[in-house]
Amino acid sequence: MFFGLIGVIIYCSLTFGAGFYFSENAALKHSFHKINGDIVYEKAFANNNKVIIMDSGEMSTIKVVHRTMGILYRVNNISRLGLRDEKHLEITWSATQRKDEDYDNLVAAKVLNQDIEKVIVTHRKTVDAHSKLMEMKKNASLWIEMEVLNGYASDFRIISMSELKNYTFIGVNAKKEIVSIVNG
Repeated sequence: MFFGLIGVIIYCSLTFGAGFYFSENAALKHSFHKINGDIVYEKAFANNNKVIIMDSGEMSTIKVVHRTMGILYRVNNISRLGLRDEKHLEITWSATQRKDEDYDNLVAAKVLNQDIEKVIVTHRKTVDAHSKLMEMKKNASLWIEMEVLNGYASDFRIISMSELKNYTFIGVNAKKEIVSIVNG
């Protein structure tokens, strides 16, 4: 029975292509962007997905690792932090179409200002430092609140095509005041 399972796993990995590994570390190591760096952030999400941010000192790379059948790991999405507000945030977002009409959507931020405790992602482009968050939330078609952990924040979820638009990242302090706004 055990050897049959191993045979099926080997057959599937050879048949369906490379990219599947028996450990999360192997999947990270062998995925694109060979400059991996140190793991500075990890967060688990639904459907056996985990966002891992690696910092090489020169750049931060975000990889979404998916666990299949409980034993195989594959990196399904990779992005690098890029757009930035020089003093407050570096951001990225990426979307990959699924088999249906929906998308796997990744948003992430590196917080450069230690006053920022939460990063909010929305579609609202008319955000300014004087806007009221609760009012903006009521009027937003998309509102993602991300807690900052080790200087990073991320979210990974399935979204519809109608929600797939340019995003605005808002850095918020403990008093719920807007510290930074970056349009992505």
